[in-house]
Amino acid sequence: MEGPDKGWAWVVVFAACCINLIMNGQGRMSGILYVAFIDLYGVDRRSASLPFSIRTSTRNLLGPVAGILGQKYGVQGAIFFGGIMATICTALCFFAPDIKWITISWAGLGGIGTALTMVQIQVVIGQYFKKTELQLLE
Repeated sequence: MEGPDKGWAWVVVFAACCINLIMNGQGRMSGILYVAFIDLYGVDRRSASLPFSIRTSTRNLLGPVAGILGQKYGVQGAIFFGGIMATICTALCFFAPDIKWITISWAGLGGIGTALTMVQIQVVIGQYFKKTELQLLE
C-alpha cells in the first residue's frame, strides 16, 4: 500500500463518497416516502413520520457505540457489516405489511447499520490523509 495522500487513498475517498451518497440518500428521501407511507398504509401524519425520526435518532445516538465497535472489530469490518445490515433491512421493507414493520426494519435496524457505516467512513478518510489544515497553510 502506498503512503497517505497517494493513489490508493483517492480510491478510498471515491468509495467513501459512494457510501455516503447511498446512506445519506436513504435518510434524505423522507419527503418522497412520507407521502407514500400515508397513501400506501393509510396512516396519519404522525405514524408516517415516525420511521424517519427513529432512523435519524438511532443513527445519531449509536455513533459512539459504532466507534467502539470499529475500534474493537476493525473499521473495515464495521463498515462492511453496517452496509450489509442497512441493505438487508431496506430490502425487507419491500415486504412490509404495515408501517410498524417499516419502523422496525428501516428505522431501527437500518439506523444501526447506517450508524456503523457513517461513523467509520470518517475514520477511514482520516487514516488515508494525514495532512491537517495547518500543514496546508505553511
